[in-house]
Amino acid sequence: MNLLNIQYFVTVAEELNITKAAKRLMISQQSLSNHILRLEKELGVQLFNRSPSLSLTYAGTRLLRSVTQILDLNRQIAAEMDDIRKHKRGQLTVGISHTRGRVFLPKILPDFMASHPYVDISIVEGGFRLLQESLLHGKIDLFVGLAPILLDEVETVEILQERVFLGVPHKLMTELFSSDSEAKIKQFSSGVDVKAFSGCPFLMQPPGNRTRTIFERHIRQNDIKIRSVLQMESIETLYELSCAGMGITVYSEMFVEYLRMFSKGPAPVHFFPLNDPATLGTLVIAYNREHYLSDAAAEFIEAATDVFRRLKSEVGSDL
Repeated sequence: MNLLNIQYFVTVAEELNITKAAKRLMISQQSLSNHILRLEKELGVQLFNRSPSLSLTYAGTRLLRSVTQILDLNRQIAAEMDDIRKHKRGQLTVGISHTRGRVFLPKILPDFMASHPYVDISIVEGGFRLLQESLLHGKIDLFVGLAPILLDEVETVEILQERVFLGVPHKLMTELFSSDSEAKIKQFSSGVDVKAFSGCPFLMQPPGNRTRTIFERHIRQNDIKIRSVLQMESIETLYELSCAGMGITVYSEMFVEYLRMFSKGPAPVHFFPLNDPATLGTLVIAYNREHYLSDAAAEFIEAATDVFRRLKSEVGSDL
């Protein structure tokens, strides 16, 4: 089988739309269709159902499973050969959540890219489950996220300890504590007990979000009842709704740092770290030990570890 035809087949299988696949591959639809037809003729099977909409046949599903492994192995071989030649060329794909990437990547990428000018770096943004699967199947080389990552094939390198914060609207603080609100804001800034907000409205990200998982484990173990009034994927939208006074939000420390970098004037939302050490999350960089770890990937891990170790010693915090 021609490797190019295989790559084109995988793209069509992922998109299940010839127009989108052709645009992604930057070739004409007719040319792409011809490649698929040649592959079907070579194998003697139909790989796609053409109507009522494009879908994989049983043969196509089986082929996709096999050729995904072939392409992954091809990528690993190319990376290893590049390292052997010591040209410091190659590709590095890093998976990270959109929110965490806003803080993590600017601290790492500028210097790393300057010292690795011939390494093509791609960033894949997504949720925990998607990136975990991508790491398992070789679609990304490294995954930056919170431990634990429950995959036997995965090794992790600890980067930092990350606290969980409550984002409490100023309006809610004044409603709850009236004349004592300023004293409470000062008190809670060094650590807060969620029981102080028992029964208050909370705005949450969907189940499966790692910060939410840590938070829910904490309130369950301490028999704390909260009132979840809304859940949605976008942490940025949840923050804006919290600024409008709709409810309390739960954030990772990196997102809080990002918000503080751009905050101006009086804070519409106050950030309070949970005072339970059990809520500390461990940020790690994960890689698949069964795949070849390129020099660029290993050096990216080392660079990230050094940067956050230096920042911690300079400012005396986990960030």
